[in-house]
Amino acid sequence: MRRPAITLLLVTILGACTSVETRSLPEAAKLKAVNGEANDYFGYTCSTDGDRAIVGAYGDDDRGANAGAAYVFRIRNHKWTEEAKLVPLQATQNKQVGMAVAISGDFAWVGSRGDIERGPQTGSAYVFRRFGDGWVQVGRFRSHEQGADDLFGLSVAVDGEWAVVGAHGDPKHGRNSGCIYVYRLVNDVWSFVRRLYPLKGNDADYYGFSVDISEERIVVGAFGDDTRGIRAGAAYVYTLGADGWKLEVKLTAADGKKHDLFGHSVAVSGSAVVVGAHGNDTLGRFSGAAYVFGKTPRGWRLVEKLEASDKRANKYFGFSVDISPKRILVGARGDSHAGTIQNGAAYLFARSGRKSADPIKLIAQFPADLDFLGRSVSIADGFGLLGAHGDDDSGSMSGSVYSF
Repeated sequence: MRRPAITLLLVTILGACTSVETRSLPEAAKLKAVNGEANDYFGYTCSTDGDRAIVGAYGDDDRGANAGAAYVFRIRNHKWTEEAKLVPLQATQNKQVGMAVAISGDFAWVGSRGDIERGPQTGSAYVFRRFGDGWVQVGRFRSHEQGADDLFGLSVAVDGEWAVVGAHGDPKHGRNSGCIYVYRLVNDVWSFVRRLYPLKGNDADYYGFSVDISEERIVVGAFGDDTRGIRAGAAYVYTLGADGWKLEVKLTAADGKKHDLFGHSVAVSGSAVVVGAHGNDTLGRFSGAAYVFGKTPRGWRLVEKLEASDKRANKYFGFSVDISPKRILVGARGDSHAGTIQNGAAYLFARSGRKSADPIKLIAQFPADLDFLGRSVSIADGFGLLGAHGDDDSGSMSGSVYSF
């Protein structure tokens, strides 16, 4: 597979973008499971690091209906090949392994919200390690609570020696107020460090629905936070110091209002944070937005608000987000174009200074209804991934991931 070189004109802009260049991603750019089948939902989640990618397929049924799995791919000579299929030893019917995935170095974390050993949907997270070209399960973590609906493992993130698992159903501060679990790798063994909770958490904050980590900074989404209105949303940023992980700032959108769902997706790279708000309706109902924040000597401030310039309702722009030192990738899984319904798209922004250049809109070469391209996104310095779990190439809702 050829990895297209995308050359971007880095132009600093003031305000929202006003034009969009569209590029089609060829069928040859697809990653698919070798043994993919209908209702696998391959591409529901994805993550990249170095020359490897991991893709979740929570509907895989090798171990029972919706037992789930995750796939690791490696890129060599500009071609992606499937390296391993990760199925935990404990995978059984309805575990939904692969609802969340993350990869860093030799370790992969795979979330499973359907684990029921400690109650319905308490959840689990499985850790795999690479030895040569093979992957072996080396750990399993679960919610500390003995109760239902913690949904531990619906979000995971890992970077180097630190990993984070979200449990947005944790009830300590009210039903679905949420928490996150932090783990550290010491002497090749992952161990629990602590739990973090939302500041003045309340019912239905959904804190921990989304998480990301970059070096010594964690960002946590809480799309149900009511600070600026019902489910307007918030995001929390933590920094690692001498005394451990401490809350640095709680972010909200200055123009936020009810049902924006700010924090449904989050991403962090160094001192920059991106927060998706696909419920924002500035350009139409569920047109969506993504907010970019930066750390300055005076604290955190909004750098810019990103929106799709081809203004339409129901794009769900910001449903997924990711950021690298040079680029920002925003998924819009509800985008409808070329006569299709919710085929999906993603928008690629180049970071120039503290603002972003006009985006490139990425779409499938042969769009089809309900592919949901952009439901998941991941960006690295050399390439990016767009999940399309509704793709039907290997059967209805078998799924795929586009590479660019």
